[in-house]
Amino acid sequence: MSSESNRPSLMLPSADAVQPDHPAQWWYWSGQLRADSGRRYGFQTAFFAAEAVRGLLWGQMAHWALVDLDAGEFASGSRIWLGAPERIEGRFALESPRGGVSAFGGGGRDRLRLRLGELELDLRASGGPVVEHYEGRAHDYAFGGYSYYYSRPRMAGVGLIRRGATRESVRGEVWFDRQFGEL
Repeated sequence: MSSESNRPSLMLPSADAVQPDHPAQWWYWSGQLRADSGRRYGFQTAFFAAEAVRGLLWGQMAHWALVDLDAGEFASGSRIWLGAPERIEGRFALESPRGGVSAFGGGGRDRLRLRLGELELDLRASGGPVVEHYEGRAHDYAFGGYSYYYSRPRMAGVGLIRRGATRESVRGEVWFDRQFGEL
């Protein structure tokens, strides 16, 4: 385990991108949205990427969920696949290979798409302050490994939710978390 002092501080916005020197990475979004009709929704999506064999093989996983808070309905999906996420300087392009969920963006300007049967969310999240956990330095864990961790709370979310042929505009607040390191 290397010491905190030997690792550089967090560099934004480049930290939004895949960090090839760190074998474990994840991106999370969650939020609450209100449709023009007043109906309330919650959502969550997460992408995970890990280097299974150093320098040779990556694996990825995505999990996503939508909740109709007024109807008490919940739907979720998940996928696991082999391969590294696309590397783009300062940005991310995350997408499950058979559809269902994607996240594109960086620098506090993200676009999320979630599909669960007849229920779909197409959302743009932007802004929000950057909160650097552990003062922007790598955090060493007692069990081994380290991670960099930062958030963009209170991003403005604007988009559309579809249920079959019905479409409604939604807006609300989104929380983004990003971690990467070696665990």
